[in-house]
Amino acid sequence: MQQHIINIPIESTTVLAVDMADWIANGLVPIPDTPSTLCGIKKHIPLADNQWSECDLTDEEWSLLNTILSDLPKISKNVIGKAEWGSYADAFDNAPNKPTWNLQVRFTDPVGDAHYERINVRTSHFNLIDDAIKNGVLVAHTQYLAPATKLESDTIISVEDARRWLAPSFFLHGPEFPETKLIEKQEEEKIAAGRYTLQEATNALGNGGQADPMQMLSKLVDAAKTGVLRTYAPGKTDHYSYVLNKHIRKDYEEAYWDDLNEWLAHNESRMIFRFPDPIAANQAGLVITANSIPAIENTSSTITTSNWIMRAQEGATKIWRFHKKNGCNPTKNSIRGDVADWCKLPENEVKTNGGNYPDREYIARHVLRYWTPPDD
Repeated sequence: MQQHIINIPIESTTVLAVDMADWIANGLVPIPDTPSTLCGIKKHIPLADNQWSECDLTDEEWSLLNTILSDLPKISKNVIGKAEWGSYADAFDNAPNKPTWNLQVRFTDPVGDAHYERINVRTSHFNLIDDAIKNGVLVAHTQYLAPATKLESDTIISVEDARRWLAPSFFLHGPEFPETKLIEKQEEEKIAAGRYTLQEATNALGNGGQADPMQMLSKLVDAAKTGVLRTYAPGKTDHYSYVLNKHIRKDYEEAYWDDLNEWLAHNESRMIFRFPDPIAANQAGLVITANSIPAIENTSSTITTSNWIMRAQEGATKIWRFHKKNGCNPTKNSIRGDVADWCKLPENEVKTNGGNYPDREYIARHVLRYWTPPDD
């Protein structure tokens, strides 16, 4: 997905909410430098009382037009610009065999079309931001710092909340802003600590069809709201408290991996997926990102990180690096058989919790699906 840069002024601590809709529209719909070109020709017939009619040219009329313009390059749509069309218009108007009808031509308007699309995009995102403010998803204030309940011309939002609203929608922030480095650092620390937003946790649990995403997100939101699942504000270690009717933000507050696993053990004990211990995953050479979380299995009442899936993923990492070192371009599909064979080696003896060696199909479903190949 293409990423767009939205530059928030470096000196700002708050932004106008309406500006966010403009930034989104301007980022999604750039004004093109494509020239206007011919896109249509019709016959223009004068009528009485300054009226006229338009209709398509017949084959005979096209033949006549081509004869009149025979000294010029053949008419081609989306090639002839307005400046070039002047020569065609002069040749037609001065032709001795000029017909009684005139030509009505149309040209593309890339710039005008882009401005019109920007208006539609801005309106759409204006409504989304307005709904978020009304529902408490975005905390907003008036220019006098009173709580705002709807989007108006003077409604302001903190820069931090503005960035977090924009970031999930594939927008990048200008590298000139020091806040960007802070957000990147917080994201690295979040992953290293095994913390996930409720949406990220839902995505992980929904992979492979183990859970219905909408239902799972609703369950996690309820658990956070009641305090059964502890959540934390980004970069903070004190428990987040939902007081004064604060709304839960699925892409903002975070939960620790072990708290998520404890909640799963008590509420979804039959689910196989468990969140990995980030320290054990790092020691095993596994790469964890917010969008790629390696799975560990639920071993009944005991949740272990030194399990067969992580060991198999460790083997996959070694096999991947071996193939790359030898000039090959491995894929997850191409190494599944190698990983299955690696598990059977005497020095490895990697078996599932059922005591069986995993075959290539089982490796693909349970090991490689949640595994991220190394970059080196």
